[in-house]
Amino acid sequence: MYPESEDQRNWEDRRVLSREIRKNRTQPMALIREEFQQVSGSIVSMNTIRKEAHLLGFHGRAAAHKPLITKFNCAARLMWCKAIEIGP
Repeated sequence: MYPESEDQRNWEDRRVLSREIRKNRTQPMALIREEFQQVSGSIVSMNTIRKEAHLLGFHGRAAAHKPLITKFNCAARLMWCKAIEIGP
């Protein structure tokens, strides 16, 4: 039997990494790295895991800050919108 090509092993490692990340997307990269190494048997650095995750489409995103809308603020915003809509 022919030995596996380098590309084939890389592709399989990427699939394993993608599967490990999808299990829990919020876990730290250190845990993802440990789980990946246990499952695949490949020893890789943290930077390699981070780069491959980025290439696979896993990007870190922070939620946009949204204003706190209280009942009072909601009523005030609604009155402001109605005043703008009517105009001078």
